[in-house]
Amino acid sequence: MLILSPEQVKYCQVIRQVEDKEEILSGLIYKNKLFVKEATYGINEQEKALQMCRQNFLDRKPPILPLIIEEKNDLGVWIEDPTLRLAKELSQKIIKKSAEKKEKKQEPKQKQKKKPQSLKEIAQKMGGETGVNIKTRWQNFQPHDESFLGSEAVSWLANELNLSREEAIQLGQQMLEEKIIQGITDGKRFTDRKLLYRFTKN
Repeated sequence: MLILSPEQVKYCQVIRQVEDKEEILSGLIYKNKLFVKEATYGINEQEKALQMCRQNFLDRKPPILPLIIEEKNDLGVWIEDPTLRLAKELSQKIIKKSAEKKEKKQEPKQKQKKKPQSLKEIAQKMGGETGVNIKTRWQNFQPHDESFLGSEAVSWLANELNLSREEAIQLGQQMLEEKIIQGITDGKRFTDRKLLYRFTKN
């Protein structure tokens, strides 16, 4: 069992196959292995987290090696799952799927092939006049200029591209990893919550 800081791992989105459906989850990479969160404990509940790991994972045959990540406000228990796949490859698939849905809805009789938008093109539109609400927001008694909320970005992506919220989160995570946007509240994960993000200047 390892106790790590967020700086020692890389957060990502992962895919888990559930029967005939693909489920997108928050995951992390450690030593080229994919992990998914199993439980969350308060920052002062380390003993409970350790006990849970011993009872549920270390006593199995073969044992499963869990990770405990000491995050800012809580402790996350993560377990390796060899069936997971990295979801990065899905971003273009999701964009293409969105373009096909829009095309089918707008022109059901006369089908025209339309080139899918790139992540940068989507981000440019999201930061434009018809995009998310970008303004100075206060958090922890500090102003953050030109920021937007993760939950608003998820809603915009879902509505604009005709996606599920899970697919929208995946695209947002890809923008974060490609440094199109940056996290103010949480620099490594894009979430459907009222956390602050901003567009990078490049």
